[in-house]
Amino acid sequence: MRSNQGKFLVGVVFLIAMLLSTESRGQNWSARAASLALSEGLTEAEAINRIGWRPNYAEIKTCGSNSPYPWTCRILYFGPPGNQLMLFFERGRSGNWVVNGWSIL
Repeated sequence: MRSNQGKFLVGVVFLIAMLLSTESRGQNWSARAASLALSEGLTEAEAINRIGWRPNYAEIKTCGSNSPYPWTCRILYFGPPGNQLMLFFERGRSGNWVVNGWSIL
């Protein structure tokens, strides 16, 4: 019984921390300003450092599906909808994810 209560409490604390983090991020976040610090070929760590924020979430998808050469890409999402930066990565020669492009939604 105590184990479940402890897990619940940890979950509530985590949720509150996430909400507070999102609230403060929304007040200072500018997808356009963050995009000005980017350039193609940056590693994932370099891009995140230049943006100055942690991504909200990430996913791996197939990019370029309408092109003759689709590729596996990693997408990082920063900021809230309406002021969101999507950062697209491809595998570099070294095997690390590197910036391929970005979009502001």
